[in-house]
Amino acid sequence: MRLAPAMFLMAFFVSSCHHKTVPMGPVRMKNLQEEACFFRGSDTVFENPLTLDDIIKIAIANNLDLMVKAQEVAINAEVSNQEHLKMIPNGGANYRYTERDHNTAAFSQSLVPGVPPAPLSISRNRFINTWSVEFSWTLLDFGMAYFQWHQEANKTLIKRIQYQRLEQDLILNIVQQYWKAVAARKAFEGAKEVLSRVYSQKELYRRKMGLRIISDLVGLSAENRLVDIELDFVRFERLYHQALLELAQSMGIPPAPDFEIVIPEIAFEDIEVADIETLEQTALIHRPELYEKDVEDFIALDELNIAALEMFPNLRLFSGSHHDSNFFLLFNTWYEIGLQTAWDLLSLPWRYKHRDIVLEQRELVRKQRFAMALGVLTQVNLANLMLKDYIREYKVAREAYQVKSELAEAYKKRQAKGIYSEAETLIYDSDAYFAGIRLLESYAQIQSSIEQLNNAMGLPLYYGADKLEEAEICVDCY
Repeated sequence: MRLAPAMFLMAFFVSSCHHKTVPMGPVRMKNLQEEACFFRGSDTVFENPLTLDDIIKIAIANNLDLMVKAQEVAINAEVSNQEHLKMIPNGGANYRYTERDHNTAAFSQSLVPGVPPAPLSISRNRFINTWSVEFSWTLLDFGMAYFQWHQEANKTLIKRIQYQRLEQDLILNIVQQYWKAVAARKAFEGAKEVLSRVYSQKELYRRKMGLRIISDLVGLSAENRLVDIELDFVRFERLYHQALLELAQSMGIPPAPDFEIVIPEIAFEDIEVADIETLEQTALIHRPELYEKDVEDFIALDELNIAALEMFPNLRLFSGSHHDSNFFLLFNTWYEIGLQTAWDLLSLPWRYKHRDIVLEQRELVRKQRFAMALGVLTQVNLANLMLKDYIREYKVAREAYQVKSELAEAYKKRQAKGIYSEAETLIYDSDAYFAGIRLLESYAQIQSSIEQLNNAMGLPLYYGADKLEEAEICVDCY
């Protein structure tokens, strides 16, 4: 019957510990206000157009992905410090006060015939207070804490390496989006004059068809070509704003960016890069991912040392000072020092198997490193190949631009003599303009592929940092 109240109380406390569903609406609204304040603080107005270097510096300082990775580095650093502190010997203090309602009197029985037993006696007071201060140091715990500290320090190093690679990828993305924006901006800004002529010709064809000067077939065919030209122009403005949004995200500022970029003058020079063997060797030396695999091998090695330590006997050294207020003790305060050892022999088989598992993990890291190195070499070769292809493409596009520009100029001269109409000249002018746009896009691809090669080597902005000179081509002429 005495168990019933206890069981009732236990059932009550267990039933009151059920999980309560937290309404997420108020939480989301609270976080929404915090997010709004954060983005208002990030909504920077730039007075001057931003260069590529400006964008990279702002992004490195404010990019949210980099901030997240930096926070992960800080957390791992604190975990490493925590593991380091585990190497300190254990120490503690204890105090206890006890009070009994009866004394500890006890009787005894004599085992010697004819000898009466001793009378009732006590050897402990009813009121006792004790205290102790103890220190202990366990050899295996110290060794395991040492290697675990090394592991956490190396994990922090891995986070730093990942931060470095994330920064390199961020720079690559910025360079790619910047040159997309440059090409698109030049394209749609220079298209205004051509578009104005397209609109005028469309209206002219509509009037001629209305007055039956030309047939519907002739008029619609000509208008169809003009509409195709208009559609090509419209997409450049969309590409420009898309690139700006990507750049804004990289810089950690909200969408609908209120900034402009500096449009550099375009001048192509042959890019001289090292031979492929040197590029491959440079990549194998500088790529952060390979260093990450090297550090993972150090972590596995520390795990192997831990597995070896676990198979040894544990040794514990301890010492302490104790006090007991018991009146019947001859010495109420004493100091002790000792040595304790223990060896769990039955755990040796599975601990040895732990060692085998760690050896397999080291082999796994080794093979992953080989695969990573092969991937790096492939990326370097692919980036080098793409760079050469884009350079060849640029040279062909430059020749096409020159030919189409001369052809458009020839049609203009003949139009002035009344040989060709405005509509026919406009078609060749637009062809020349689009040839200039393709030349711009090829140049932008060259700049992006240069940074792709830098990224493949693990050296951002290594090649092509000083390749912008005065303008050689004009895409705004037609």
